[in-house]
Amino acid sequence: MDVMGSFGTSARWLLVAVLAMSCSTAQPDGLDEVNEQVANGRRGDRATTSIARVQSVFPEIPSWQHAVVEQTRPFPFLAGEDPNSSVSVGTTSDGTLINGRWIAPSPTVEILPLQFTRDLAYGTDELVAALRSAAAHVAEKTPGSILYLGNVAQRWGGDIQWSVSHNNGRDADLAFYSRDPFGWQRRPPNLLHYGQNLRSVEFSGFYRFDAALNADLAQGLFNHTGSQIQYMFMARYLELAVVDVLRQRGVEREELIKIQEVLYEPRGSAIHDDHLHIRIYCTADDLCGGCENTGSIRPWVDEFASAKAACVERFADIVQDDVDPVQRAHAVSRLGLVGATAKRSVVIAAASDSDPGVRLAAVAVLGQLRDSESTRALIAREPLEADAAVKCALVDALGGTRGRPTADHLGAMLAREDGTMCGAGLPLKAKVAQAATNLESTGIVPALIAVLDDVQIGAAAAEALQMLTNHQEAIDWSQPTAGTDAKTQWEAWYKRNKKKTREVWLAAGFREVGYSVASLQKQSVPGLLDAILGPKHCSVNAQRALMKISGEDPASLDWSPEDAAWYWTRFFKKNQSKYGLDLSHRPERPVSATPSDAPEPDSQ
Repeated sequence: MDVMGSFGTSARWLLVAVLAMSCSTAQPDGLDEVNEQVANGRRGDRATTSIARVQSVFPEIPSWQHAVVEQTRPFPFLAGEDPNSSVSVGTTSDGTLINGRWIAPSPTVEILPLQFTRDLAYGTDELVAALRSAAAHVAEKTPGSILYLGNVAQRWGGDIQWSVSHNNGRDADLAFYSRDPFGWQRRPPNLLHYGQNLRSVEFSGFYRFDAALNADLAQGLFNHTGSQIQYMFMARYLELAVVDVLRQRGVEREELIKIQEVLYEPRGSAIHDDHLHIRIYCTADDLCGGCENTGSIRPWVDEFASAKAACVERFADIVQDDVDPVQRAHAVSRLGLVGATAKRSVVIAAASDSDPGVRLAAVAVLGQLRDSESTRALIAREPLEADAAVKCALVDALGGTRGRPTADHLGAMLAREDGTMCGAGLPLKAKVAQAATNLESTGIVPALIAVLDDVQIGAAAAEALQMLTNHQEAIDWSQPTAGTDAKTQWEAWYKRNKKKTREVWLAAGFREVGYSVASLQKQSVPGLLDAILGPKHCSVNAQRALMKISGEDPASLDWSPEDAAWYWTRFFKKNQSKYGLDLSHRPERPVSATPSDAPEPDSQ
């Protein structure tokens, strides 16, 4: 027996174990104690299938942080609904979460140290139940097992900087179950990458992917009855290891096939070799709150179509019959959240309700619908509206509808004398100019130029002109002659360019700033991707051009320019052959730079 060789191997793993514990730099106070317990407190027969349970030590949680607090994101709950229930709204990439539930550490579920400091351990009631149920399933089969959470969601949802999804409480990143060389489960310092040998890339392979426990996790998530699993993303070679375990256990063929349909390596994104990303489908209650499923709908999934239809009918009845104006307003908003175009006539009628709160909700929903009938209803209502708040909201709604009728009406409003004031002392006409920034019709350009010398709205009109034309005039708005100077310069520009199409304006505007955009066609995609990180008008117009080229309509205009550039670069790299592009050398995370110092496309 090679005693020294055996001693050397043990010493090596002891050293790696120390490094693994000491390299977790983002641990909350008290976790060093956990590491000491892990290093010194686990004894026993390593051949046993059980895992020693070690008490976790987390920093004291501030009393305000995870207690039940007053709702900070409003939601139109209706009578008979629990105002404290969680609601997943919108999609996983641009939605929100109402009353997110904190996933408190328990004997079977804990939060990784770094992710704990981010305060992202919130989800819908159903997601939290699924995670706890699956973790309990694993721990029942192998006592002492602990599921470690990565990013889940913020308490009120919305974007997080580490992911495009995780917005509405239906996604979760889970650390893979793993063991150390001695057979014990150990809390990893972070989400660790695993190679094809099933050992961690970090710490010289100290952590070993536990295929059996991860198979239990996948099966527990899939079979949980309180929700329906949509995705379980992991690297292909890790998936094969998990499926092999399930097959050896004799899992029924139908169940195994279904698990394999949701458990796979995603295309067009990270391979997920460092965590299991799961997503659940919208529940019936969430669908009635505006939740939207995107991606694959499996044949066995209940889409709750009848439940959603019943909600739509209930909302419409409340709008038409309820004596409480708050309930009517909330019901109108709910029709908007569920996208109930079939009840458009009900919403149009609500725009003339006797209560301004109901009218406010109705004009917002009509603006969201963005169809010609809703636009005509908004245009017809505007001259009749006497309430200032509703009138200002109506202008905002029109700004989201686009089209020539909207441009003509907003142009007429700019020429009309109106003393209505919106919030923060903003004149209604300034609000109209702001709404014009969203239009894609050139018809309003003369009306905007005409009001540039109006001291109250000139700057807002100039910004709208920049967005519409993709052209910028150098005006110092702190100077007393700024308005007249701007009007003179824009009149000259328009005289030279009024016979050109807007597409020509946009392409010329990109080139003015230094971006290589010959036209708004697919061959200009590289230049358009560069322009996303440019001035605001270039960034917005570049993204809109990419939407038209691709036929995709993400909410990238609501994201940071960096996130938008990442999304669009990744999309076109994934589909470059379809568009006849070569983006192979372009990084997915572009370096923010102005055209003057940006690297040439060939060197990116």
